[in-house]
Amino acid sequence: EGQGGPELTERASLLCTMLLLVLDSPAAFPCVCTLLSSHYFKNFIGGRRSAVGFSHREWRLRCAEKTLQRELPELMEHLAARGISLGHFLPDWLCTLFVCTLSLDTAARVWDCYLRDGEMFVWRTVLELLRLLSPVLLAEGADNGRTLEVLCRASNIGGVTEKALFHSLGSNEAAVQGLLDDFRQKLPMPTSESGGVCYDLWKNTLDVELVEAERSVAPRAGSRGGSAEP
Repeated sequence: EGQGGPELTERASLLCTMLLLVLDSPAAFPCVCTLLSSHYFKNFIGGRRSAVGFSHREWRLRCAEKTLQRELPELMEHLAARGISLGHFLPDWLCTLFVCTLSLDTAARVWDCYLRDGEMFVWRTVLELLRLLSPVLLAEGADNGRTLEVLCRASNIGGVTEKALFHSLGSNEAAVQGLLDDFRQKLPMPTSESGGVCYDLWKNTLDVELVEAERSVAPRAGSRGGSAEP
């Protein structure tokens, strides 16, 4: 941060660690700055909280909950009954691109796919990771501590392997359309071939257009708002 970069936190340090495994420090620094300033990470990482960042985080969690309620209703009911929300574990998954919960080799492959496909791949990974963990989580009964431990250490305790995760991703591609609908994405999605990958779904969501439309029709401060006749 003293060199003009973004504020680093414990979560961001895991991003740095992953990059330093394949890049030297001078090359890794601008990569971290890009991740934390123009990708979806900026809404989750950092001590500087903003109303905009908070609304974008909450929007993502609401969209994800809608998907998971549809795809994994038994698991979501199980977690809700124990007072465990997505906010208890998803921010860590998202802020570290799963480095905090997956083995290094598996997380590295997720990173590769994220850089190729953008943020939508992150949410596909969330869905399939929870799908794989469901049998273990449902078997934990009422032990909240154990449940959170499984969520925080999906590879070591949950037994999620690279092969299992990517097999699940390939076997459940039909769920992608539901994700696109839940996140209200403009179609077709941006790709490297069409001029750029979407690393921040908020910028591609139809919900943004609705917010901007509401602002454009709202009476401005000091203006005479037209009052409708009863």
